[in-house]
Amino acid sequence: MKHWTTKLLIFFLFLLVLVSAYNYFKKPFFKSSDVVSEDLSPTPTPTPSKAPKKELNSKEKVSQLLAIPVDINELDEDSSASAKILRFIEDNDPGFVLYFGEKISTESAALATIKINGLFTEKDYFLFTAEEQLDYAIKHIPKASFKTTFVNGPRDLSWEDGEEGVNAGETIAKARDDLSCRDDCKTTLVLGQKEKVKIGVMCAGGTDPYTKSYTLQGIGENLQEAEHYVFEHSDPLQMIFIGGMHTALLDPRRFPLKQSRINDFDKVSIPALHRLPPSQVASKKRGGSHVLGCVIASFEFNEDGYLKNIPVCEFYNLTAYFKGDDYLLRSDGELADKSLDKEEQVFLSLLKDKPRRKGSLSRRMKISEEHVDEIKKGLNEKGINIGFNEASKSLYWQRALQEEFKPLDTSQLSV
Repeated sequence: MKHWTTKLLIFFLFLLVLVSAYNYFKKPFFKSSDVVSEDLSPTPTPTPSKAPKKELNSKEKVSQLLAIPVDINELDEDSSASAKILRFIEDNDPGFVLYFGEKISTESAALATIKINGLFTEKDYFLFTAEEQLDYAIKHIPKASFKTTFVNGPRDLSWEDGEEGVNAGETIAKARDDLSCRDDCKTTLVLGQKEKVKIGVMCAGGTDPYTKSYTLQGIGENLQEAEHYVFEHSDPLQMIFIGGMHTALLDPRRFPLKQSRINDFDKVSIPALHRLPPSQVASKKRGGSHVLGCVIASFEFNEDGYLKNIPVCEFYNLTAYFKGDDYLLRSDGELADKSLDKEEQVFLSLLKDKPRRKGSLSRRMKISEEHVDEIKKGLNEKGINIGFNEASKSLYWQRALQEEFKPLDTSQLSV
């Protein structure tokens, strides 16, 4: 008989189908196993991980079927494209994220995962929507006796997408007479009464250099080429200020001052006005130390309107004067008119620095999780906002925001 092995295999598969069909309709094997399990196995106790999950709406069900491709090299950069990707993942909560790109390593994938996981745990911002952030900035950016000009950075531009997109810098500037916005990511300013001295201001997005000066040198070299080939017949730049590196650094010009000389200017990195957000603190891949402060540059002009001397820069490092959570109302002021018992005071002290899960609060306070819920409910009834984050399954204290700020006493500074 030809191909008898094939026919024998078909016969065994036919028997398997018959046995499976008999078991499906009669269930003799399931019944016998159920009896054994009832006799020998105790009734399992449901664990929190097996608790029924909340019902997903139609959009959430579709999102769980999506696989979002992410260029891991682009995600490492603090750019508007990176911010858009992260915001899309945060808004839609897809079921899968696929990494692709050049030179992917285990380390780069782990860092990208930390950044994405951070979207659903601790937030980089205490205000999340564009409207909230803009309203807060308009009310609280300090007012000075002079006009403050700024440029939009990559994160600011990430709000611009969509039909309801908004240009953050222009919106803030229109609401305040003492503020103005000049371009996106980079601009050129003209100084002096005769307007013959040009300086550049730009934002360096998301660089992780192995030395602080690496980014400064790279931007300077690119501008030198642009001056030579594109802006050859215009007045050359005399200085460039670069934000986004969050450090204080001066890379001076190479030659003595000469008005007609192109491709030679001072390069200045501007310190930050904010601390590192949680996602960057958790990331090991970041360049240099984070410096808070400012730089003051002095320009002296001759009678013709050109520079008389090389500009002088003074850096002020104010990192030591940082106060954590200074944007929040002091807890003693917020709780001044509340009558709290000892358990409620301990509960708030545990939530003051970071969100915590109910299990963590239960263990630390040595009470049941049901009692944790009772304390939460009691505090909410007293006007203290204790919320629950569904993504991280943790409780958090939504503290009141500070409405009035005072400047540093410069007479007491030592910088």
